Amino acid sequence: MKPSCVVASTIPSLVLLLLLLASPPLPYCEAEIECGQMVRYLETCIGYLKDGGASDQPPSTCCDGAHAMENDIKNVDDKRDACTCLKIVALDTKPKIENLRNLLTKCGITLPFEITPDFDCSR
Repeated sequence: MKPSCVVASTIPSLVLLLLLLASPPLPYCEAEIECGQMVRYLETCIGYLKDGGASDQPPSTCCDGAHAMENDIKNVDDKRDACTCLKIVALDTKPKIENLRNLLTKCGITLPFEITPDFDCSR
């Protein structure tokens, strides 16, 4: 049974999406990650993603949350479900793409693909 994706707050979901997809595919098993938890991981990133400048540092709690979320992704279904959830939330959030790229770099997260708002969750 797949978890429902109920989002109680607006959050920079594109960050989550990209973090989720950064790790290599994992073996298939039942998805267990919940959308609400992923959203809570990055709540402290909102200000940085919307208003941060290139010389600003994201809050340490933001980077901690990003790494915790990344560690919670256990399998391919988790990645797919998280991606779908976060893309929906990103439509409301509209983070600045450059701030997103800076956040990933400053939090020490490397992605094997280009950051785009229209990333395909089925890949």
